[in-house]
Amino acid sequence: MRSSQKAIAMAMLVFLASGIAATWSMLRDDPEPQFAVLSDRDAEIIEFVLRSNPDLGNDRTYFLTVTPMSDWGEHGAWLTLPDEFHARIGDIVPGYLPASKAYLSNHRVLQRVTQAKAWMKWVTVKRWISENEVEVEAGVWCCPLGGGGGSVIYEKEDGQWHIKEFTGSWVS
Repeated sequence: MRSSQKAIAMAMLVFLASGIAATWSMLRDDPEPQFAVLSDRDAEIIEFVLRSNPDLGNDRTYFLTVTPMSDWGEHGAWLTLPDEFHARIGDIVPGYLPASKAYLSNHRVLQRVTQAKAWMKWVTVKRWISENEVEVEAGVWCCPLGGGGGSVIYEKEDGQWHIKEFTGSWVS
């Protein structure tokens, strides 16, 4: 093999190795979180939705985001809720970890560092219909054939939120 061919082959190996190392690092290491900005009313309805869900049990690891599944991207481009919000919902079972502590690989949610199988819970304010009416998309996902979600319109009457209308759902 000529020296120029060897140099090209070596350069390609270095390029491939650096790409693999960068990808591995991205998936394992904690990235700088991209925080969601929540208005007071967004935080209120998201907390209500989380508290209204049945107990999902303690046998799974759950992460929490406001990013709808349709916007996740290849590796889980999730917005992380602020630490103050996580403290506010800290008593909810199961406990929800920040989305930045998870990633998506081959359509599966995994915990960074441990690579353990996990679940992503999302609660997204789709639109405020009025001051007292909001459409919310929520769901959970771990892997293909392991998730579900739907959209609900909530209405606030006499200071209390309640379900007004189910606008769609799915299960995989």
